[in-house]
Amino acid sequence: MIAQNLKEFDIALCEALAIFDKHPPEPSVVEFWMNILSPYSIEQVKRAFKVHVAKSHFAPKPADIIEIINQQDGRPSADEAWPIALQGADENTTAVWTEEIAQAWYHCQPVFESGDEIGARMAFRQHYQRQIEHSRMTGQPIRWTVSLGHDQAQKKTALEVAQQKGLISQSRVTGLLPSPEPTGDGQHIAALVGYDGTFEAPITNESKAGFKKLREALASSTPEPRVNKVEQQKQDEQKRRDELAEQERLLLEARNRYQEQQYDHN
Repeated sequence: MIAQNLKEFDIALCEALAIFDKHPPEPSVVEFWMNILSPYSIEQVKRAFKVHVAKSHFAPKPADIIEIINQQDGRPSADEAWPIALQGADENTTAVWTEEIAQAWYHCQPVFESGDEIGARMAFRQHYQRQIEHSRMTGQPIRWTVSLGHDQAQKKTALEVAQQKGLISQSRVTGLLPSPEPTGDGQHIAALVGYDGTFEAPITNESKAGFKKLREALASSTPEPRVNKVEQQKQDEQKRRDELAEQERLLLEARNRYQEQQYDHN
């Protein structure tokens, strides 16, 4: 939430408290609530208030709202995530997993490849739990990614199933599946990049000129350097740690400010 959500949040909080016959809180208390729930959107918070009011017999506390939001973010539990992560052990298999599952898998993969599946599972669970706790504390939404395998038939099935479950978009699936085979001039263009099909149409002079320009462009292009996956993972992990430290600092400041205000009030 941001400062512009203060009024809307204040109304939602007061309405929820009124259900339990609680008086509207002081402005400083409302501000403290907002600081704690700042990683989450106003829509998430309002939805969580409604769930709490419908299911609880007690007035809400920040921890209650955070717990409800976390339960609704769509992230698999550690036990649910492990079978998904195991798909990454097979290079032929296409895996559709979350960023936290991918990070935890890369962390435990050396242990798994050494033959210690039990140790790998324990390492995965611990790392995965830390990852999702950090993502939730910083308000990061779930993000499903794709790790492509070599089995083309399985890849098509895995992507279509993931799309049906709403994990990835149709455009994402289309972009990852092979395009229809080209015909005519399109076959000749495809041949320049490795297509080994048969040519069904004669090459015109105009096409030849276009192919020449394409060859020159391909010859002069500079390939993009490969990203070091291990180094990128280290950078991502450090970024997550920095964000977590900053979030903890902000929460501590808000808590101290609230305590000072309570002391002055008394």
